[in-house]
Order: sequence, then structure tokens, then C-alpha cells
Amino acid sequence: MPVVRQGFVKDLLKYTNQDISLFAKMQSISLLNRILSFGDESVLKCNEEILDSMGDLLTVLGNNDNPSPHHIREVVKLCQKLHSTAAKCTFSLSKVPEGLKAALESIPVSQIALKFPDLASLSTKTLKCLDS
Repeated sequence: MPVVRQGFVKDLLKYTNQDISLFAKMQSISLLNRILSFGDESVLKCNEEILDSMGDLLTVLGNNDNPSPHHIREVVKLCQKLHSTAAKCTFSLSKVPEGLKAALESIPVSQIALKFPDLASLSTKTLKCLDS
């Protein structure tokens, strides 16, 4: 199993939190998704930073004039994957950050959820599993 370089996830999140293009942010989400597949505990130890960053990104996506349902779905699925990877590795996640909680709770009542109802159920399901 590959080992993730110490500090890599924090460096990636620092890059994700910068004022860069949405495309670049989504590329980092894709990379984080792949890294979580390894089930490396050093990645799971950064769960609080990952969840904070995902909350910030969901807020940015939600504030867009024309938010992409695909981008929202990818970020929410990353949160789910973090939870499932932690469960497989018997690792306890930190408490859900308020920013992420608020962002996930806002999805079902947003305009985009009217067009894409799967986003509402996905965000509700994700919040329940993260809260457990």
C-alpha cells in the first residue's frame, strides 16, 4: 500500500483554500479522493482540516450565480468517502465543523436542489453519517 508523504494533505488543502480557479480546486478534490482510497492514517489525521476546507468550498459553490451540481456532488461525496474510509480503518473523525454543517444543511433548501433532487438527499445522508 502506498504511503502518503507527511504534510502532503495539508499542503494540498492549503492550495485548495487559495483564491484559485474552481477547476484547480476540483482537481485537488479529485486528488484527495484518490488519496483517501489508500486508507492511510496520516490522511485521516487531517480530517478536521479536510472537512473545514470542504465546508468552505461548498459555501463558495453555493454562492455562485450558476452552481455546478457536479461540483457540489463531488465535494459531498468526498465527505462521505472520508467517513467510510475512517470507519474501515476504525478511526474516529472530529466533530463536523459548523461551516460544513451549515453548507450541507443549505443544499436541500437551495434552488439547485429543486433541479437536482439527488443533491438534497445526498447532503442529508452525508450530514447524518458525519454526525454519527
